Amino acid sequence: MEKINAICIFEILGKPADHVKKSMGSLIEKIGTEKGVKILNKKIHEPTEAKDSKTLFTTFSEVEIEFDS
Repeated sequence: MEKINAICIFEILGKPADHVKKSMGSLIEKIGTEKGVKILNKKIHEPTEAKDSKTLFTTFSEVEIEFDS
């Protein structure tokens, strides 16, 4: 059976900035532990202040994933 490759973008909004970054790492780690899923490449960007907000931070990641089916 042929495998499926996908490039996904995930975004998280919250506070504080450290928690946002740790949550993104946890999300990607959890996705990688799913049966039939393999993380091929990932890049997590540093959190930045959300537009029009002084207390919320946003981060995003680019993740290349291989699915068995």
